[in-house]
Amino acid sequence: MTSQFDLTQLRHATDARAAALARRFGDALRAGDGASAERVADDALACGMAPEAVQSLVIAPAMVRIGELWEQRAIGVADEHLATAISQRTLLRLFEVLSAKRVRPRSRQRVLLAAVEGQQHVLGLRMIADVLEGAGFDVLYLGQDVPVDSLREFVLRHQPAVAGLAFGIAADVGCLADALWSIHETAPQTRIMLGGRAVPAALRTSGYPLVATSMEVVDVVDALLAGPDQQRPLAVDLLRSDGPRSTSHGEVQTDAIAAALAHAVDDTSAIAREHIRRVEAYREGGRALAADPGRGSAMYVSMSRLAIAPQRAPELVAAFRARSRLADQADGFVDLQVWQSDRDAGEIVMVSRWRDRESFKAYMKSDEHKVSHGRIDPDLKQDISLRRLEHLHTYDVVSE
Repeated sequence: MTSQFDLTQLRHATDARAAALARRFGDALRAGDGASAERVADDALACGMAPEAVQSLVIAPAMVRIGELWEQRAIGVADEHLATAISQRTLLRLFEVLSAKRVRPRSRQRVLLAAVEGQQHVLGLRMIADVLEGAGFDVLYLGQDVPVDSLREFVLRHQPAVAGLAFGIAADVGCLADALWSIHETAPQTRIMLGGRAVPAALRTSGYPLVATSMEVVDVVDALLAGPDQQRPLAVDLLRSDGPRSTSHGEVQTDAIAAALAHAVDDTSAIAREHIRRVEAYREGGRALAADPGRGSAMYVSMSRLAIAPQRAPELVAAFRARSRLADQADGFVDLQVWQSDRDAGEIVMVSRWRDRESFKAYMKSDEHKVSHGRIDPDLKQDISLRRLEHLHTYDVVSE
């Protein structure tokens, strides 16, 4: 029987190991050595740490130290952004592990995650998003610096079950209060959680759970979903901005080129995550085929040729990139790609592959299909026309 002393010793040993890994990761960040940083993450996984523990106990402490060095002017903005880019790349490795062990099927519950207006740092929010997606939630990740008006419109359209707001750098707290007020007014049934060191004490004690690390976020979301509706606390009304918000973000300053690079890193990591999801879908299809080899390796392909005004094409592309992925969990689904013509920006082709025609037809009649298409902005939907619908009836896959 394990004694309390043994458990305490084990905890101390685990903490010491995590601290040592965090120091190594921090050294790699300060040296700008991405390969070494990834090796630290690999070592952490190899010694039995869960991906969310690597996020919270290795990467996060190292990045906190980077932030402290930036505040002390010991490093520059470019150094801080390089450290963030390396950490984002390392998170992709962990996302692969989280995706491979993801609970299936996905939950129908949507969780919206956003850094409020003026907040540029979203590494912690990205960790939260990866863990929740790995746990099977339908994550709507909006990223950094989301204006209150845009957040309000998005919440109204998508009606998430839970909204998580990040407020990590001291700035205009009125933006946070305005965002909270908007969610309560627009979607009263949406539960709210907060994250970030700069969340003011008045809101920390107002009934919103404060998520400190990605290791606890799944439990927090489950508790919110099982609990009663949240009432808007008085503190939100007291902290709201009195007039138009200033476009300057308090004391937060950033270099324009470094900020552009940070946006590019976010875009690149989003593409990489999509690739990881697709690879995992292929693997899942392979596992299903191995479990039932008698079904063969036939393929059914559906191609929808869409047309939209070129100036609205970016909105349609963004909608596809933020799709609910309910189709991914349908029986017989293999993969889906959306193509955009390089000659006509308004020509969009959606190509989905299925095990057989019956699988495709079953999904098209399902509630999941209705929910997926219901998420498209009605104003955008009316500008989309279907030029042609093609079906490549079942072929056998003879080579890959």
